[in-house]
Amino acid sequence: MTLEFWEDAERFRFTELTSNPLFQRVHKAVMNSTYYKEFQNAKDYRTFDGVGNFTFVGIFSGSYLKGGDEVEVIPADAFLGLDGEGFKDPSRTRHTPVGVEAQSSTPPPSGGRPQHSGKVKYHPQVAEVLAAVSTAPIQTKASDPSSTTPTAVDTEGRDLILVASLLDNNFNLGGVSRVSEIMGVGTLTFNSLSSTKTSEFTSVSVHSESWLELVEVPSPEIAAYLREKRAAGYTAVGLEQTDRSVILGKDACRFPKKTVLLLGTEKYGIPAELLGELDWCVEIPQKGRTRSMNVQTAAAVVLYEACRQEWADA
Repeated sequence: MTLEFWEDAERFRFTELTSNPLFQRVHKAVMNSTYYKEFQNAKDYRTFDGVGNFTFVGIFSGSYLKGGDEVEVIPADAFLGLDGEGFKDPSRTRHTPVGVEAQSSTPPPSGGRPQHSGKVKYHPQVAEVLAAVSTAPIQTKASDPSSTTPTAVDTEGRDLILVASLLDNNFNLGGVSRVSEIMGVGTLTFNSLSSTKTSEFTSVSVHSESWLELVEVPSPEIAAYLREKRAAGYTAVGLEQTDRSVILGKDACRFPKKTVLLLGTEKYGIPAELLGELDWCVEIPQKGRTRSMNVQTAAAVVLYEACRQEWADA
């Protein structure tokens, strides 16, 4: 969106925009981003139309919203009754005029507030305020989703498998998928891959499943799967509080390069019959009295420590 607005501002000589220090920094950050450098010559890398998208459908379910980070998209069919066609009142339209100041000639309802005119007053000192804060950091968490080159996490030399086949909450599975992809997990197992098709899962996973190797390992087959991986040279580690757990962050807690990490169920943790299939268990130290963390939060903590150890050894 910044690219489109910047080009229009230069074309129409809107110097108040192009000289705005914050707008300048946002534009520079976009131009220097990995995403822009890869797609700058593509015909469809920009999907926002400052005029054409300025409709109710465009604002709330436009194509420029797709693939965003937890963007709530309202379905286009929710606005089907607002197109002015087939209605007795042609003023009911889903199109919002651009560049027209809203007029409020209608008196406010009894006891209500007057309608806002839509006009925003500009004060020259605002530019001075913007200039004063222009050294503040600009959020750049968006990254190029199609790049095959590792950025923050380098998975070279590490083989980490996360077994989430005991989980049955699709929200938790979506969160585990998301943190697994971010922390460079190579393979993630589910009890059933049908979970990835649910709205609960996708609302949290933000497409992370697209970049992971997902394997279906039904819960009755977990023991056999762990044995197979241990025979292939993996160390089987469980995330569980036991009398022999190794405390996360202590010197004794070292994750081998080939690790398969088992998560327990949301309510009861790792069943006793599976504890015997593990080489050791890791426990997250805690100061409070609550018995345990949510499973996706616990997974994030342990996976971060595994990454931290790798970065420290590099």
